[in-house]
Amino acid sequence: MRARRSLLCVVAVQMAFLIAWAGYHEHLQRTAPTIRLKVLPVDPRDPFRGDFMVLNFEISRTTVFSKDAERQGRVWVALRVQDQWHVIDQILWQTDRPSGDGRIWVSATAFPLHRSPDETALQLRYGIEEFFVPEGRGTPRFDRMEVEAAVSPSGRLFITRAWLDGEIFP
Repeated sequence: MRARRSLLCVVAVQMAFLIAWAGYHEHLQRTAPTIRLKVLPVDPRDPFRGDFMVLNFEISRTTVFSKDAERQGRVWVALRVQDQWHVIDQILWQTDRPSGDGRIWVSATAFPLHRSPDETALQLRYGIEEFFVPEGRGTPRFDRMEVEAAVSPSGRLFITRAWLDGEIFP
């Protein structure tokens, strides 16, 4: 009897954790500020994970004029709206999220690509570079892709919606 009660307790705790985790992400997608990004997709297939697209955003690559750019690691990227898209406004190499200036700051990992004496090209990864396609539908063909991403309080991005050639996908 005691073993059964302990097992039920463990299952209840696991279920509560999963429900809380799902609720947190659902709350984030509904209430967090969102940004709109242009996408340059690549089309891989993974036999273990199914169909997905590797997304390369316009904000994933930039050139900077800073000695800090020579190192790899976590950065904070400030975004501003240009036309209808969010673009990079500033990049900071620091551990704490900048605050108080009203801009949208997102967390990224920076990888230096090539350097010249005055500038460094950076590849930025935001953690939303893989977009899974519904099972059995295959990777769609399109000319233009855009995504809307929610920005969590910790600066992480979560894709909330995608458009292919102006139509919501999937």
